[in-house]
Amino acid sequence: MSRRTDRSTKEIHKFIMEHATENMTMDEINALLSEHMDEINARITKPVTEETAETADDLLNLAEERLEKDDEQGALRLARKALRLEPDNLDAELFILNHEKLEPEDYLRRMEMALEKGKLNLEKQGFFEDDCIGEFWHMIETRPYMRLRDQYVSMLVELGKLRKAAAEAEGMIRLCTQDNLGVRFTLMHLYAALEEADAAETLLKKYSEHDECQMLLALTLLYYKLDDTDKAEKYLRRLTKANKETRAFIRDLFSDQLKRKLSVIQGKGGYSPFSEEELIMAYSENEDVYTGAPLFFRWMAKALKM
Repeated sequence: MSRRTDRSTKEIHKFIMEHATENMTMDEINALLSEHMDEINARITKPVTEETAETADDLLNLAEERLEKDDEQGALRLARKALRLEPDNLDAELFILNHEKLEPEDYLRRMEMALEKGKLNLEKQGFFEDDCIGEFWHMIETRPYMRLRDQYVSMLVELGKLRKAAAEAEGMIRLCTQDNLGVRFTLMHLYAALEEADAAETLLKKYSEHDECQMLLALTLLYYKLDDTDKAEKYLRRLTKANKETRAFIRDLFSDQLKRKLSVIQGKGGYSPFSEEELIMAYSENEDVYTGAPLFFRWMAKALKM
């Protein structure tokens, strides 16, 4: 869910808290919301400029518009202005980090400082109390922190710090058990890279309601690496049952079609679950894990009698 959607949801929640009363009927609340939405729509018709921007979110929206026009320096200037206006705004911190020219270790250090600041701020507001742990992301105020931490996990993986990345991903899932950001997929691939079978099985059990293709592909790789053919074939059978396009994915992998199909997926901004597209995304987002076992897909093709 995007930062802009977060802001709209936050505005609606704030409006209800300020204007609704206990004795109101649902019809009265809906009428109140309809009036509020009319006000929001009226504001939208008036374009926000740097001079009329009132919040850090306004400035970040303008910064994103500058990026679309290839004005990275102008975008950075607006993001820094947003951070000065709201020093605790982690979305502004992340925007700046992602567009400054930083060496990887400097990027990591700055991100850790931002995460520490964000955690302290959330602790002061009571979000790290026991009744909130597990419910992060459901509370809008926690989303910038989770977005920043998700990016931190990605950076750790990029730098090859896999055990630390796995520990951070585990921490994210503890904070948000529903895992709205899909961290479990990254974590399962990390377990495959680290050959951590027990942890992988525990994670699968936690999210076993559906046979998710990314989880099953990573588990097949894990047991292939452990030379446990029986379990590797068990998860491969589950994968092909859940995803009827598994064979098409392997064929395209060997015929160099993946790059073309990946660009199509990225162009439309997402993939269809339980399709070849999902397997392509799993591979592209964890390519280093798969290339670490160069004969894995040949084994898959043989096991599937292709």
